[in-house]
Amino acid sequence: MENKLAKYGVTEPVQRPKIKPVKQLDLDTPEGRLIVLSEAKRIMQIHVTNERQAKFTPNMENYKVNFSYEGLSLKKSGEHKSIAELKRQYAR
Repeated sequence: MENKLAKYGVTEPVQRPKIKPVKQLDLDTPEGRLIVLSEAKRIMQIHVTNERQAKFTPNMENYKVNFSYEGLSLKKSGEHKSIAELKRQYAR
């Protein structure tokens, strides 16, 4: 198999270490609501224009991976909720 990173000077890819979560992120707290609100605003600014509706749907798995790199994990209570349900729950 061809090494696709060789053109960047990387001879062998390095595996990232698994980071154990040290905190649990609760989206039901005021801080969690601010995270959801700020992420939703940022996504809408990027993907919505005046002429068309948003076609982008965020994938919760991406948030879990991102939080795991920061040493966070999501509480199990919000696992069954979709992004749309969370947006409705935290809408002002």
